[in-house]
Amino acid sequence: MADRERDLQLLRDAYADWGRGDFSRPSMWDPKVEFVVAGVESRTYTGPEGVREGWFDFLSAWKDFRVEGVEFIPAAREDLYVVLCHLSGRGQESDLPVDAETANTVVVRNGKIVRFELFWDRQEALEAAGLAGDPPTRR
Repeated sequence: MADRERDLQLLRDAYADWGRGDFSRPSMWDPKVEFVVAGVESRTYTGPEGVREGWFDFLSAWKDFRVEGVEFIPAAREDLYVVLCHLSGRGQESDLPVDAETANTVVVRNGKIVRFELFWDRQEALEAAGLAGDPPTRR
């Protein structure tokens, strides 16, 4: 259980940083991390440099981007978590406001994030983590 609490604290800290617009803490990423942006133009980035590139690519489409980790949900698999998120901002080119309820799946091993996947659809993220329907444990 200590690993779960450590992992959840890592995720809470990461989302707190990101909520302040700080995406620069490389110490949370495993050297072989996979950073996946799901969707129509799905793409996988690898390693800490790939994470930096992935965040740059993702964030370059936004103005005033903000993300908040709303709920941190441990999955049945020891190292897997779903984070329900609230995103807001404006499209870089369209200037249209975006206010969305999204989710991420995150795999944490040995205190490092080894896989991070961005989902636009919360249900898809829950299903990917084996949490169909309403998960019983939320933190």
